Amino acid sequence: MTRQININATPLSLAARVSGSVARVARLMPMLAGRFGQAAANRVDLGEIAGVALWSNRLLVLGERAQTVLPRSDDDPRGDSAAALAEAARALGVTRTALFLPAEEFIATVIPLPGLNGAGALQALRLQASSLIPSLDEPLALVQTPNRLLGTDDYFCLWMAQARLTELSEAFEAEGIELAAILPRALLAPAAGSDETCRLLDQDPHQVTQVVMREGAPVKWDTLQLSDLDEPELLEQWQAELKSTELAHQGPLISTTDSAWLSSPEAGAALHAALASGISFVPPGEVKRRQALKNKTTAIAIAAGFALLAVLTLIPFALQSIQFRLAASELADLRALNSTARQDQAFVADFDSRWGAINDYPRQEIITALFTLQRVISPDTLTGLEIEEGVVNIEGTSNNPQAILQRLEQDPLFTEVAFSRATSNSRYSISLRLSNVSFEGYRARYAEGYRR
Repeated sequence: MTRQININATPLSLAARVSGSVARVARLMPMLAGRFGQAAANRVDLGEIAGVALWSNRLLVLGERAQTVLPRSDDDPRGDSAAALAEAARALGVTRTALFLPAEEFIATVIPLPGLNGAGALQALRLQASSLIPSLDEPLALVQTPNRLLGTDDYFCLWMAQARLTELSEAFEAEGIELAAILPRALLAPAAGSDETCRLLDQDPHQVTQVVMREGAPVKWDTLQLSDLDEPELLEQWQAELKSTELAHQGPLISTTDSAWLSSPEAGAALHAALASGISFVPPGEVKRRQALKNKTTAIAIAAGFALLAVLTLIPFALQSIQFRLAASELADLRALNSTARQDQAFVADFDSRWGAINDYPRQEIITALFTLQRVISPDTLTGLEIEEGVVNIEGTSNNPQAILQRLEQDPLFTEVAFSRATSNSRYSISLRLSNVSFEGYRARYAEGYRR
């Protein structure tokens, strides 16, 4: 009878030293994997997997009636060689599958690892795999997710021969079938994935396995070849083991002795629960596919990161280009709005250049000047008057010529008022300039321009 093996393994000192760092990295990994798509690469695609189970010398498709009988030969008396299983799976028409094998393909151990948990414990288990079971010389593969027993530092581990795992992977790959996972057939029992404690009895014509499940994970695993029950001593030990397990683990006993269960729709649903439990072995071919997918998603993520960086780098230039285009458009609109004003301005400038010399010719307003002189000089007499280019010369008689000069200086129409000749007591001669007439400015504006 094959019994569950309890091994007291001492954690490696290296694992103990690096466990803290590994745990911290492990806590960061889900976030990093989610960013680069690596979590999807490491997760089994449950929607595309067809489960097949080995029962005696038959291979059955879970949840369907399809099955095929495995051929037997002298080299393979039971018909469960890797090549025979791969050929049978191809005959069933599956392209991606999870293979469920009887419990005799696996070895169960309980290993205490005080002070280690999570990624540190998993690393310690893998590093010590070659020395955990001294009676076995061949390398062993560890189950994907060892179960830590509640309230203890003990880990329930399932092991499988690495050579058998590799052989199955290569045989299925040779037949063009993706072997995604290998799992114990006992996980397909009804209520195996429930949160309640239950005892499973998986029996076929060759072996019988008793498994205790708690919260969907195994905590005890005993396997016995049926041929060994012919010995009374082993039969008595097996019955005692069943009784002690019943007393120690209260829960319903669920039997899977009927292969018809594997063809029922409930078995198809149990497939997804078994895959989600993590109690599976990943073949080398599937490891390569997941690594290739991880590399692809990482490359895509890096390319997307560079593309994003390039976009962020170009954003300032794009904004400047947009601002320049908006400014150019606004300038064009303003020019369109001002085109009429510019045309009027050009017309005025042209008119001024042609008719300015005539229009701007100084007007002496002689009549206004005469009326103003009459008002200022009265009641004195004006006997002579000359006006030329805004310069006025007047003569007359007055009892007080100085008073006339003062009145002319105070009038805003006249400027530069002064006696032009010597005066007597009664005669005066005064020169003055009209303040609103400037022939000098007119000549400076037009005559000098004409000369150039």
